[in-house]
Amino acid sequence: QLAGDEGWRVPIEAYPRLSEVGGLARGGAYTKEEIREVVTDAAGRYITVVPQIAMPGRMTAALAAYPELTCGRGPPGLADTARASAAVLCPTEEAFAFLEAVLVEVAELFPGRLVHTGGDEVPTERWDESDFVRALVVREGLSDIDHVHGWLMRRIERALAEQGRRMAGWEAALGAEFGPGVSDETVVVSRLGMADVIRASRMGHDVIVSRPAGDPGAEPIESVYGFEPVPRQLRERDAARIIGAQDGVRAETSDSREEVEAVGLPRMLALSELLWSPAAARAYPDFLARLGPHLARLTALDIR
Repeated sequence: QLAGDEGWRVPIEAYPRLSEVGGLARGGAYTKEEIREVVTDAAGRYITVVPQIAMPGRMTAALAAYPELTCGRGPPGLADTARASAAVLCPTEEAFAFLEAVLVEVAELFPGRLVHTGGDEVPTERWDESDFVRALVVREGLSDIDHVHGWLMRRIERALAEQGRRMAGWEAALGAEFGPGVSDETVVVSRLGMADVIRASRMGHDVIVSRPAGDPGAEPIESVYGFEPVPRQLRERDAARIIGAQDGVRAETSDSREEVEAVGLPRMLALSELLWSPAAARAYPDFLARLGPHLARLTALDIR
């Protein structure tokens, strides 16, 4: 995740204050040269880096840098917390031009087809207070203020398609409470449970299943190894749309590289095996017996 809440980690030449302001939160910002180095190094290992730029909610840093894009009261302050802000992008043409410019520069840095735009935790209170947004609802024939969210996500999806890119987003991209969702070209990354995995795949979306987040420091590796990303109740046609799974480490709650590695790497080994092996071939005691040599290799590579 390169942009979300109080952090903006990727420089955008068209909007230089994004990383100047968003880089003030702990961790700073990358240079474009550093990003290219990461992408190139990953490609040499057959890894495609997928950038995530949260929009239109969770944009506190962007709106603090460019308060003219804020809807309602603004500009927001940077609190350096992991909590979603009440600040939200105003769906003006100026704001959409901003999003397009950001996505163009992000696509230039990341050659992979997917761009993750988040799309979750979008507060609508400021939209409720906005005369502009109320007029937009009438002009676009939307049912209510909440449907502005889906309308904006569909515009973002089209902007990425024009660049030959495919949008990925959290379950919120499916729509429902905020009106029609995006097209089935968007990849749904599901982290809230199997009900949304089933719904998304049956709607025709490719799906990446994210394991439910717990406390990774206290979680046994066995719970990762035992995760089954494909719901049994899916028909073969829908099950084929489960294109992968993921696990994650929240860097904002980890204080050091050593902590991230200690929590993340053993889980990565377990996740890799469960995704690359048929269920009938997986046995946790056998995996555990083979884990020791892998951990020794990681230690030799100065990975904690």
